[in-house]
Amino acid sequence: MRNSVISMFLGVFALLGTAQTNATTTFPALEILAGTVTGTSSGVAMDGTAPFVLSDPSTILPGYNFSPDLVFSLTSDDTGAGFLSVTGSDDLSAGFSNLSIIHTFGGIAQVTADLNITGGSLAGVLGGTIGRLEGSLVNVGTFTPGQSLLGLDFSTASPNSTLKLSAVPVPAAVWLFGSGLLGLVGIARRKTRT
Repeated sequence: MRNSVISMFLGVFALLGTAQTNATTTFPALEILAGTVTGTSSGVAMDGTAPFVLSDPSTILPGYNFSPDLVFSLTSDDTGAGFLSVTGSDDLSAGFSNLSIIHTFGGIAQVTADLNITGGSLAGVLGGTIGRLEGSLVNVGTFTPGQSLLGLDFSTASPNSTLKLSAVPVPAAVWLFGSGLLGLVGIARRKTRT
């Protein structure tokens, strides 16, 4: 009985972990214009600007059109873990893991990372501490489609490279499943005591 309870808890935690990994951009989201991106065998460095927060894919959130733009920086190691920061009139700091930079075609690469937002005034605006960074880089060079660029030498400085940083809410279904599971555990414990 005890092993089945442990198995159920592991299932809930696995669901919580995949909720972040399989997410897409949610709103509000911080728009990031990547400036210079450099990849080496030891990791990736990226800088750029964050001009505004979007309330939906095409609308700027009132009061969050920054002038001057906020400064964005990201550094990672070759495993895809690192830190990012946004500084200026508003700020944000986050650690991240699972950085992925995958060449798609024609010098375009898709970027994703799972964030742990650790502080800053924008954390409340984005609405959470678990987040996602996603977008695309252009002019990264000639690579094989599907090839990971982590650990490879590449660089780009293109104003057309955009990323979005957003908080990712845990789906309500996961919370309902978890609370239901706890109820079943309580019932099972009560039955074993009698």
